[in-house]
Amino acid sequence: MKKSKRKAVELISKTNLNIKLRREQLGLNQAELDKITGLRTYKYESGEQEMTLTTIAIFSQALQLKPHELLMDDGLSKQMNENLGFTNFNSEQTTPTIKGENNIDESLKQKGQNNI
Repeated sequence: MKKSKRKAVELISKTNLNIKLRREQLGLNQAELDKITGLRTYKYESGEQEMTLTTIAIFSQALQLKPHELLMDDGLSKQMNENLGFTNFNSEQTTPTIKGENNIDESLKQKGQNNI
């Protein structure tokens, strides 16, 4: 009987998402990141290709992060959700709450930019 391969599905998904979010945060498309890393980014972001420690190191260097930051649950994902206007997002919640007009970000108020 062949043993089934164990996978850390949740960790892999978070890592794939963090690569995509950080790439977008840096303003890079997949082709540009491909040139920097020598890897096919879409295969990793989509989960088609499994990561090794080496690929995590390559992506983290290219994305100007420490390797553990790509694995973090609350790091890039939370930051990017906030930047996109989502609040109260966590891994148990399937749909994030969107900031409404009555819930203006305090940093915007301080800058005097009351219109969203």
